[in-house]
Amino acid sequence: MTDHELIWRIAGGSGDGIASTSQNFAKALMRAGLHVFTHRHYPSRIRGGHTYTEVRVSADPVKSRGDGYNFLLALGDSFARNPSEGAYYGNEEIKPLSENLDELDEGGVIVYDSGLLDASEIEDFDERVEANDWHVYDIDLRTIAREHGREVMRNTAGVAVTCAIAGIEPDVIKSLMSDAMPDKILEPNLTVFDDAYE
Repeated sequence: MTDHELIWRIAGGSGDGIASTSQNFAKALMRAGLHVFTHRHYPSRIRGGHTYTEVRVSADPVKSRGDGYNFLLALGDSFARNPSEGAYYGNEEIKPLSENLDELDEGGVIVYDSGLLDASEIEDFDERVEANDWHVYDIDLRTIAREHGREVMRNTAGVAVTCAIAGIEPDVIKSLMSDAMPDKILEPNLTVFDDAYE
């Protein structure tokens, strides 16, 4: 990451809340006085399948998405498995991590949900990490979310980890959460955020 710019990509399954999470992340950073540009990838499927959104954030004006990105939050594709059976289908689940490495900048950050993703399934992952000087954080976001609410709250956990690593003041995000979420889901989401931030 550069000192003055974050280009954050959140990747997961279509229908997993990737768009709303990135929209709220961008809105919170704009409220904090930063310049933001977003780019959303639209998958060809209606539900399920890998998708991502990029949020470019800078103290200076930004007018495009830029080249590459420097922070990947890979959540896994929850629609690639049958939740009632815990069954996983093919390699769809790993795509939010495996298909987002080529554009990641040298020295970039990878945070992935080790509750859903296993980086050892990706060919030459460790070698690519070393060659590109990537900083990898495997965090069980799924378990953090389940302990305090529902699995979908792993998005909140991922945003909290992003804030902790990127040096974003947590109150910037928590303030928007308070405005955007009904009370019923706000409290468990704030608990998930605080737990993941630590």
